[in-house]
Amino acid sequence: MSLSSRLDLAALRLSASDPAYVGYWLDRHCEHEQLTLVELAGKLGLCEQQLAALSLCRAPMGEAFASQLAAICSSTGADSHVLGTLLRQEQILAAWAAPRSTPAVPTPGWMLAAHDADQPPPGPDDEEQSHASGLD
Repeated sequence: MSLSSRLDLAALRLSASDPAYVGYWLDRHCEHEQLTLVELAGKLGLCEQQLAALSLCRAPMGEAFASQLAAICSSTGADSHVLGTLLRQEQILAAWAAPRSTPAVPTPGWMLAAHDADQPPPGPDDEEQSHASGLD
């Protein structure tokens, strides 16, 4: 496969920049696995035109992943097991690599647990106050 068609090359290049398209995930997979497009097409059981068409499909996501994957594979001829595994792998790697916002200070639950451990045990005066306020 030579990927000589300018249209096929444009489709692969343009879809590689948007995670909404399968081409984005295919491009990431080629990068991570150090595959050429020829090798990727062979792995998916596709020819040049089919790989370009596959790259332009919307990436399956969410609860409808399996049915969307089946529709994509039915129309492009891609091996559903290979493509499904590839997409899930790349989506998981992207999620792991995404920056996570962590609080600068511990959450209130952690703070309360830390403070509870430092407080002295309740004395007789504390018990009288809790009875008076109806906290029992």
